[in-house]
Order: sequence, then C-alpha cells, then structure tokens
Amino acid sequence: MRIDIKEEFKGISLADRRLNKRVSQIAEQWSHAANASFPQMTGNWTELKGAYRFMNNERINEQEVLSGHIQASIKRAQRHQSIIAIHDSSEFKFKSAQAKKGLGRLRKPCQNMSGFYGHFSLCASEEGEPLGVMAMSQIVRKSRTRKEKSYRELRGNQPRESWRWGQQALAVQDQFANMSIQVVHVMDREADAYALYSLLCEQGMRFVIRATHNRKICPVQEHIDKLFDQVETSPMALKREVNLSRRRRAKPPQERKIHPEREKRTVTLGVYACPVTIPRSSWLDEGKKKSGTQASVVVHAVLVKERNTPPGEKPVQWVLLTSEPINTSQAIARVVDIYCSRWLIEEYFKAIKTGCAYEKRQLETGHGLFIALAICAVVAWQMLALRYYQKFSLKAEEIFTADEIQVLETQSGQPVISTEQALSLIAAMGGHLKHNGPPGWLTIYRGLCELRALVKGFRLAREICVQ
Repeated sequence: MRIDIKEEFKGISLADRRLNKRVSQIAEQWSHAANASFPQMTGNWTELKGAYRFMNNERINEQEVLSGHIQASIKRAQRHQSIIAIHDSSEFKFKSAQAKKGLGRLRKPCQNMSGFYGHFSLCASEEGEPLGVMAMSQIVRKSRTRKEKSYRELRGNQPRESWRWGQQALAVQDQFANMSIQVVHVMDREADAYALYSLLCEQGMRFVIRATHNRKICPVQEHIDKLFDQVETSPMALKREVNLSRRRRAKPPQERKIHPEREKRTVTLGVYACPVTIPRSSWLDEGKKKSGTQASVVVHAVLVKERNTPPGEKPVQWVLLTSEPINTSQAIARVVDIYCSRWLIEEYFKAIKTGCAYEKRQLETGHGLFIALAICAVVAWQMLALRYYQKFSLKAEEIFTADEIQVLETQSGQPVISTEQALSLIAAMGGHLKHNGPPGWLTIYRGLCELRALVKGFRLAREICVQ
C-alpha cells in the first residue's frame, strides 16, 4: 500500500530506456519538493538540463508519460466492485514571456497571458479513495484575427469543445471493458447537454450529471412540461442537515451569478426524485445533427433543495440527472453522495496549481508544459492519496519507509506505530495545530516534504559515518 511515485511510471515504454529512467527520476524529485522551482528541485546543472531536455523532447507525448500511472490506477480499481470517474476541466494560464509557442487564448482576455484548458478524469472509490487519473487531454483555443468573423469559422472542421465530455468518458469506460467493475461517471453543469445523455444511455454507461438547463420534458402531468417543475412536484424522499461554509464574493461578475456570496450556516435539505423523459433538443432536429442522437432519453431526476431559506440568502438547489436507481431512499441518498464526491477533483486542481506550483513552471513551449502536466498529475494524485490513509488503522511501515519512521521517532521522542500517528506528526511539521481540527492534504504534504529533506540528511550522515 506504500505510495512510491516510481511505481507509477514502471509500466511506460518510451522511445529510449534512458527516458523511462529520466521520467521516474523527475517525478521523484518533484514529489520530494513539490512547489520548488526546477533548479531547486533537481539540485545541480546536469539534472536540470536533463529534466528540461526530457520535457522538450518532441518524440515524447503526455499520453505515453501518463500510461504507467493509468495501469497502476486500474490495478487499484480492481479492489472495488464500483468506482466513480469524476470528469472536469480547469484553466491553466502562463505569462507570455514564459511560454508562447503552442498556447492559446483564455476565457477572460488578459494582457501578456496565454494558456490552455486541461480536461481530467479522476477515478475514486465510493468510500473516497483517490485511485488515480484515468485520462487527460488539453484544449488550446486559437486567437481570432480580424479576418475571421467568428470562433466557429476559426474552429473549421475541428470537433466542438463540448464533445470532450463524451469522448473522455468513453475512453475511461474502455479501460474497464473486460472487467466486472461498475463505473459511474460524474460531471458538473458544463456537461449538461442532450447529445451527451443520448450517448451515455445508448452505450449503457452509468452517470450522475448536474443539470443547469430547465429542460422541456415529455409531460406526465397536465401543464407541467419543465424538468425542475416536474421533480419538485414529487414527494420528498429524505431530509438532510449539512453545514455550509462561508463563500466570499467572487471577483468576475459571471462567477458571482453562479457562486453568489453567502455566510456560514446550517441548512436543512429536502431531496426529491422521479423519472423523466427528455426529448431531443430542437436544434438537433436538423440534418446531420439529428444522426447519432436518440429521439428521447429516459433518466432519473434528483432535486436537492434547501428548506426554510433565511431572508436575503439564495437557496441551495441542485438538480441531478442520473442513470442510477431511485427506488428507495437509500438509493437516492447514494446518488447525492456520488455527486458530492465530485469535490475531490476541485481539490485535485488545487494540488496541481498550489501544491505543485504548475502555473509557475518556466517552460518555453506548450509541448513542454503538457509533458510537465502529465508528471505533475501523478504527483498531485499522491498528495490527495496520503490524506485518505488517515481513516484506517494501518501500521506505519505499510505506508512509510524504515528511515522515515526512524527520523519521526527521533524527532518526536516517541515510538511511531500507526499511520494515523505518523501523519499527525508529519502534519505538525507542515504547520498544523491540533485545535484546528483534522489536517488538510496540503499541510500533510508540506510536512512530508520537510520529512523527506530530513531523511535525505540522515542518509548522507549515515554514509559519512560508514566511510
């Protein structure tokens, strides 16, 4: 069960065996000093030059670099009967002086900035264990010139960006094609598209997707032909009380509408569910657009809505469309819990951007940044996986090396027996205070980087003594 970053790259086969060794070495160095610069991370000019050459090598692509981790993730998934594949995209931006070639425009135009969008599929167990990244792709948006009237003209024959949701879900599903593992695909509001529902239903794939559009449905009751209205008329299946954290005012006006400011409060949620039939969208009824989509799809709708909202506050409300059963209150609760697990990928993006300082990497080309992202993707997964092992009564030697345990025992002055005890000491090294509650993954990882630096010194001292 020990997380050895080198094991995640054992299955790869690059153009040269020396490249296989190099990627493993870069990953280990990155995991030991995740937010350090490349010169600090590598430690000397020879190692730094080798790392830069590897990432700028045109014979390598990011899918090959990630392939070993995907194989290791599949092995971890085989311990479970059902897993969750969480799909989402994030924007990565860089100063133009850092990276010009191979990058594109951002969602919000910004002077001297360019970047790309990374689309990830992160798999986890239903209990919350991060199993690994199963797929990754990049989207580079070209800048429009004066001659081009629209971005549609600029795109030409290239597929629509929205197709990435279905294509990557199919790619993940194919990885488990010959296994008895049930995969539930989880997506946020951006994936709410009829063509995607049609594809998933046609392929017999399981999903939980948050709806953003109050779609027209085939009416069951008179005068009710809208999705949100239909599910709200259903009897309440269960109640839940949850604590909402405080949300600060978002800076971009568009995000203020999606994520309005709110104060910390305890809310009572009512959960409602019913089956609905969604007809094909009218814009898909013409010509070639009609081919490949079903005339209608039957899905289950689950509404999560706040009851007795305080004055001046916007009520919490989700509408989830799913293939999962809703015949009992336990089954409906499971659908809600599966969607709640989507937050793991938000933490994953934070691990990439903050924990690994990916957007500060000074590489000159998009290709180099994509290779770096494939390595960073594995390091970020390792950050999240460490916190998960806090929940279990494991022996310390199952997760940590003998040298790491010896250094912890020497520094703390007490024997380190369990993983929980070891992680508590490591979190303290990362700046965690006991009265602040359980430590987060970032604090644990900062402490782990500190521990690894001490272990490095310990091993050097041991070699000197032997000599």
